[in-house]
This record gives sequence, structure tokens and C-alpha cells, in this order.
Amino acid sequence: MIVLKKHLTRDAQFIVIECWYEGKGESFEKFFGFKKSPTAYLFNKSAFEFYTNRDDFNEKLPRQLAIWIRDNPKKIPEINEIVVNGLDFFRKSIESHYESAEGILKDIKRITEHLKDGYKSVLIEHHLPIFHGNFLEKGERLYEENVVKQIVSWRKNTGNIFFNTGISSVGHLLKRISEMKGWEEGLLEHIRLNELQKAMRNENPFPKEELKKRKSVPYLYFNFEVIYEPDIDARMEESGFRLDRNMIAGNSNEVKGMVANLGKARGTVRIIRSRDELGKFKEGDVLVAPMTFVWHEPVLKKAVAIVTDEGGITCHAAILSREFNKPCVIGTKNATSVFMDGDFVEVDAEKGIVRKAAQHHRR
Repeated sequence: MIVLKKHLTRDAQFIVIECWYEGKGESFEKFFGFKKSPTAYLFNKSAFEFYTNRDDFNEKLPRQLAIWIRDNPKKIPEINEIVVNGLDFFRKSIESHYESAEGILKDIKRITEHLKDGYKSVLIEHHLPIFHGNFLEKGERLYEENVVKQIVSWRKNTGNIFFNTGISSVGHLLKRISEMKGWEEGLLEHIRLNELQKAMRNENPFPKEELKKRKSVPYLYFNFEVIYEPDIDARMEESGFRLDRNMIAGNSNEVKGMVANLGKARGTVRIIRSRDELGKFKEGDVLVAPMTFVWHEPVLKKAVAIVTDEGGITCHAAILSREFNKPCVIGTKNATSVFMDGDFVEVDAEKGIVRKAAQHHRR
């Protein structure tokens, strides 16, 4: 039985999740010449949780990429071209004025092709420098320094926003479709591309009830199938996999992580996993999130401190915490599981510890 552990959490539309899944599959293997271990996507609490074989991702994959880079130096520039071309189209789609729903659908399909193709580039530009640092700490060099520097420079130039901009472009076009068709915008977040195509071309009715179910019931996307709770664990075991959903470990009153910006603060926890939850955040709250993105910035400015499950010292939360001079603890792994909305916490960004305070103030 292969255990898949939580790896990332992202606020994305189902259409984008399909692209991630396909981009990690056939497209990935065709480009690199080897298979990547599978990822399962669980929609839970307003965002998608990614589950993967972390041992494969952190150990086997970096070594396979090192061999590929050694054997294919002339293909490395393609990595950046994919990102640049995709970002250019994403931005144009957001700025375009569409006269017909069919025109929007055409561009959504083009966006999905860029997203599928782009996974390989995001993996290299975002994760390879992290792999490089992790292996150096263990006394092993997998990649040449000049290659890593080139990849880091590409990442700096593009801003590491490929998927974020892709998500924004899909969201923008789905909103335009909902306005044209009179469909509920929030439901389109859960529609699959083939369902959207058939509904827009009147081949099938708009799957309103199915989308309502996806919005309210946890579901898994794996092997190109949608699997609803409570059938997820049984269906995964049939395929030889098990999801490790037990993220809370150790002291349930505190978490530890890396210090991104020094300082101490106390405040009320507000967990923000998706754009839909931004409205509940108040001035002086402690922002707790899986990871922060550009759309978090309005609440980052209001937050008295920032705490994330994921991220490294150069992640979005780390950079913005220094810019806004907010105490920030990143990479806790499970802050969004240990804490709940309304918990009163102390953030010690001197020691990298966040703990529930003895005194509880709730709004």
C-alpha cells in the first residue's frame, strides 16, 4: 500500500486541478522520459489538498531530474519559454473583451493547454532550487551551481506566479460565462472542462445539482474520476493507495516552524484557505493559511502576524512579512489543522513557535 501524504493546499478551480493532474502524467513523462509518482486532489474546506508520495518527491524525483539535466542541457531553456508564453496568454485573456461565450470557451481550452504544459516548468523553476539546497545540507550536490543560478534568475524575472495567474485567468473567464449564461458563479468553480463544453454547446444540461454536491461534500480527484466522501478511502485502497489525512502531531496547542520575520504578537486566528474567506478577516487578526498568494495581500496588511503550513524563506509570505514588518512563522506543516477560527494565540517569531494563549479572546 502506497501512502500519499498532504503536500500542498491550493485555492483553484476544478478545471485547473484537471490540468495539474494531466501535466503530472503523460505530458511530464513525454518531456522527461520518466514517470512521476501520482498525486490525488482532495477538495476539503474550500480548497484542494494535494496528496503525494513525499519520499518519492523529495528523494527519487530530484535524482531523476539531475540525470535529465545532465543528459539534456539544450532542453533546459524550453522550461522558461513555457512559463513566459503561458503568462503572456493568461494576461491577454484577462484583458480581452469577449463578445461570445464560445470565444471564452476557446480561450479557456488554450489556457488549459498552457497549464498542462507548464507543470514541468513550475517544478523546475520552483522546486529544483529547493531540492538543491536540501541535498547540499546533506553533503550531496545534485546540480551544477550555474544551472541553479540560471533557474533562480528565471524565477525572479517571472515572479513565480505561473499557476496563480492561470487560476486568475480561468476565474475571470468563468465569471464572464456565468454572466452570459445566468449560471451561479460559485458552482462553476467545481465544473470539469468537458462538462462546461457540453453545457455551453447544449449537448448536456448545466449540471447544477452535481456542482452543488461538489461544493458541499468533500471529493477526491484521482485516476480522472470524482470520488465523494465516504467512498474515498475504500476506492483509494482498491487502487493500492492510502491517504494520510492525520496532519495533527505532537502538542495540539502549539506548532513550530521557520522564522521569516522577527517579532512577537497576540491575536485571534483567522484561517484563510480561499478567496471566498477573505471577508471574515478583521484588523489585528492572526492570518493562518496553508500558504499565501497575491490575493491574500489585503488581509496581510491587516494581520498582526502571519503563520503558514508551507513555504520556505523566499516564499510569498516571507517576502511580504518583511515588507510589511509583520512577525511571521512559515513551514509549520499543520497550523491550519491545529488551530481553529477564534483561537487566541501568541506568535513568537523569535523562536518560531505559535501557541494557544492562556487567555482566550473571541469576537
